[in-house]
Amino acid sequence: MVQFKTVCHFIMLAIFFSFGKISQTQIAFISDRDWNSEIYVMDPNGNNLRRLTNHPAHDGQPSWSPDGRKIVFVTGRGGGGNMEVYVMNSNGDNMRNLTNHPARNISPSWSPNGRGILFMSNRDGGKNLEIYTMDPNGNNLQRLTNHPAYDGQPVWSPDGQRIAFVSERDLNYEIYVMDLNGNNLRRLTNNLGEDESPSWSPDGRRIAFVSNRSGRFNIYVMDSNGNNLRNLTNHPGDDGPPNWSPDGQRITFQSLMDGNSNIYVMEIDGGDPRRLTDHLAFDGLPSWSPDSKRIAFVSERDLNYEIYVTDVNGIDIRNLTNHPVYDFQPNWFNSDGYSVSSETNLMIMWGQIKRACD
Repeated sequence: MVQFKTVCHFIMLAIFFSFGKISQTQIAFISDRDWNSEIYVMDPNGNNLRRLTNHPAHDGQPSWSPDGRKIVFVTGRGGGGNMEVYVMNSNGDNMRNLTNHPARNISPSWSPNGRGILFMSNRDGGKNLEIYTMDPNGNNLQRLTNHPAYDGQPVWSPDGQRIAFVSERDLNYEIYVMDLNGNNLRRLTNNLGEDESPSWSPDGRRIAFVSNRSGRFNIYVMDSNGNNLRNLTNHPGDDGPPNWSPDGQRITFQSLMDGNSNIYVMEIDGGDPRRLTDHLAFDGLPSWSPDSKRIAFVSERDLNYEIYVTDVNGIDIRNLTNHPVYDFQPNWFNSDGYSVSSETNLMIMWGQIKRACD
């Protein structure tokens, strides 16, 4: 726990600021190797490193379009302390401001069909963030939630027809789902504990999430209508957000169950839990490769944040970035059009990390 608390404040800052078709699998990530947060891409073996952004302001939260032609991201280059959502070609060309508003616009993610971008903003006044969608060119802006309480952590369903999110509108954090136009709002969880970090199964039939209803953040799963709730992990340590493998066979997560933050994997019913990393330094923020055979993660084992990759057995662990400054937030893309992002998990971990710092 001490090790986790040592790095949590740094992670909070990183989260705040990070907020033609590709011929092969690529990994986008953020790095301050050029003395401020910029977006880079590399091959899955760490080769062919390319810098996509170059600006004194912070650039982060990269998210691939489903066809791999574009990357949407967040930047502070507009000045005034606000964050804007930009889009660029996957080679860094043709950069455009999509939101163009003096407010905080964060956490962009593409719809599965590439026709919409989901994001959060406080543009309608106050500090409260609401959930919005827009077309990939910034047109057709729609506000999906409208409540004085917190609404956030939005994630697309695999078919792009629904959005799961977390809201405090009933005085504690619960998981809701709504149609892509904001209609048909339904509350899926109802517990005095905090339910957060919704994650759709690849077939859209289930939603995994974390909850502290037992006193610690453990992982649960339910049907997409809120029925058939099951507890997948049950131990004294906190678990981070669940990440379904693209083939739907396993879930990876970070956990403090052994006293410090390591990467674990388990079957989707909670069976056969295995620790993939075993190090006193922070290992966290796991992200699946599109073929479900590898997991990228962030580690401080070399005294600064680097991006590593491991096989699903934890045997073949390799450092991909190997640079004396921090490299963070790996985001996979492959040429089959499947994008696997850790961005949502970064944002939904904010509350948990903040509590650990207290």
